[in-house]
Amino acid sequence: MTQEQIEAGWKMGGLEIASHTIRQKENFWKVAKEHHVDIDTIVVANPDLKKLSAAHGQTVRVPNQKGVIHQTLARELLLEISLLYNVSDSSNSTINNL
Repeated sequence: MTQEQIEAGWKMGGLEIASHTIRQKENFWKVAKEHHVDIDTIVVANPDLKKLSAAHGQTVRVPNQKGVIHQTLARELLLEISLLYNVSDSSNSTINNL
C-alpha cells in the first residue's frame, strides 16, 4: 500500500494531515495548541523526530484531530489494537469507521 492510499483512507475517516513550517520562536507545543491537538499527536504524526526542540524552517505533519496513527500488521486483531491503546473494541471500531 502506498502512503497516498493510506492517507486517502484516513481522509475517508475524517483525518487530514497538514504540513506546518516552524516559524521564528515557535515550538511544537505552540503548533499543537494552534491546531487544537496535543504534543503527543504531533510526535506520533512525525516518527522521524529525533528531539522535541523545533528548528526554524523545519516542516512537521499536523493531524486535524487528537490521537495516534496505528499501522496494522498482518493478521493483527482489533482486540489487540484496542488493548494496546486501552480502549474498548466498540469505541475503536466506531472511531475508526470500521
